[in-house]
Amino acid sequence: MDNRIWPTALCAVLLLSTQPASANSPILSFQVQDPRPFGYVIGDTIERTIELEALKPFQLDTGKLPKTGRAGTWVALQTVKLATSSHLHSIRYRLALTYQLINSPEAVKHLTLPKVNLELMSGDKAIVQQVPEFTFSAGPLTPPHTPAAEGMYLMRPDQAPPLISQRMHRVWFFSFLAILILALLYMAYLRFGLPWGGPRPFAWAYRDVRRLAKQADGDEAFRLALRRVHRAFDQTAGRPLFQGELGVFFVEHPRFARMRSTSERFFEISQNEFFGTGAGERPMQWLLTFCRDWRAAEAG
Repeated sequence: MDNRIWPTALCAVLLLSTQPASANSPILSFQVQDPRPFGYVIGDTIERTIELEALKPFQLDTGKLPKTGRAGTWVALQTVKLATSSHLHSIRYRLALTYQLINSPEAVKHLTLPKVNLELMSGDKAIVQQVPEFTFSAGPLTPPHTPAAEGMYLMRPDQAPPLISQRMHRVWFFSFLAILILALLYMAYLRFGLPWGGPRPFAWAYRDVRRLAKQADGDEAFRLALRRVHRAFDQTAGRPLFQGELGVFFVEHPRFARMRSTSERFFEISQNEFFGTGAGERPMQWLLTFCRDWRAAEAG
């Protein structure tokens, strides 16, 4: 080989060719890994590695893989090794084809390994993925020189990392995002009701009573909380509602019937607090639970 060509030839790196699959193809990825394209003599082996990932239910038809034996005048297919790994929605294949140079040219000569057709089957459907020919140079054991072919001995760029399919990641992301949005909407519905469903007085009263329950002045906060709940009753009834009108109220609003006994207790506590002779009972936590139950009753 010419001394001017050797430095460039020794710096050549592994060739990795990648063929992207089309949007409608079941083939997610396809890569052909070829060895150096020069410097072979009789007896040398040349290995090609093909990596292919296909969506299920498509599967590689192993019966149509290349058979060992002569593959032309210059080379013979020595071994065929297939490795398979199954994933959630795809199958990944790694096919290694090892050829051996069985003849020696009299001078440096450009030879080719044959193309290979990989057939993927799914029922009656068939998809063929073609592995292109591979061109390399071979010579006698003691070549006088090596003819240069355009582009064959040029420095090649670094191998790009294989691309990882993001299809399932997107599916999971948008699925969890939809669940989160639905959960937030449901919580908002329980708290405030539908935007077009009219007011929910007790939902807003519960928010105010919960804030009042945290105040240091418990007596005054309890009185303010009672007034806030009375206002919610007035808004629900559409008029000022007094203790003696509770029976009529629950007849007019039968969907709140399960709240009757606790509502009667509320009016008794309120009557004792504002018009009773003593301090009476001031159960702020009970009042908070009472508002929460009314909020749930409003939500249906």
